[in-house]
Amino acid sequence: MMRKKYMAGNWKMNLLPNQAESLVNDLSNLAPLHTQIIYFMPSPMLGMATQWNLGSASFGAQNIHHLNSGAYTGEVSPELVRSLGATFTLLGHSERRSMFGDTVTWLTQKVQAAWKNDLTPIFCVGESLEERESETHFQSVQDQITDSLASLIPFSGPLIIAYEPVWAIGTGKTASSEQAVEMHQFIRSVLNQLQPELGHHISILYGGSVSPSNAADLFSHNDIDGGLVGGASLKSNDFKILVETQNQLLS
Repeated sequence: MMRKKYMAGNWKMNLLPNQAESLVNDLSNLAPLHTQIIYFMPSPMLGMATQWNLGSASFGAQNIHHLNSGAYTGEVSPELVRSLGATFTLLGHSERRSMFGDTVTWLTQKVQAAWKNDLTPIFCVGESLEERESETHFQSVQDQITDSLASLIPFSGPLIIAYEPVWAIGTGKTASSEQAVEMHQFIRSVLNQLQPELGHHISILYGGSVSPSNAADLFSHNDIDGGLVGGASLKSNDFKILVETQNQLLS
């Protein structure tokens, strides 16, 4: 089957509004063809994004709280995110897990909150360098999936998985295409154990120093359904190459 393909740019804590608007304007003429483009921007920009020339692209929040309102200073309401026009949210990014203490319980609740507010979550998983070197990377990724998602079976909303080896995020290192495909196939097997055929229907993206130089090698594999891109998403020429590379491979 033909799963939906994505190219998602995670801007992290970068760009001022005028820089962001200029970036998306530079990319507004990209033909969507087979690839849906998503921009994950800092939350204060969400209210501005609908005024920008997004072309066919969508946008989303980098994180949400699991409740729509309350005494949670500094948090972002999923209801607010959706009301501002966003249709996606990142959840479980390794930086959120390691720096801000996102637990498996919170992530379960956040996935549910996303669905209740008509947001599609991109759920991030990935292993540390220590786990990769000790050959516990498969168990680590399986635990991240099952601990947060198993209780939600059968799913009541859409879900996308992003595999991001932690040791390849922002380091310039990237998993080889063989390592990436091996993990994507493993993730599909884990999802199939949770619910028959589930892994064949869910799009799984690769993240971790994706660049124009490795895009063709990564995206040529059927099990890789696009990218969750960090640094390269901040450069319009680089991001354009990634989208066009994937579209050409799918044509």
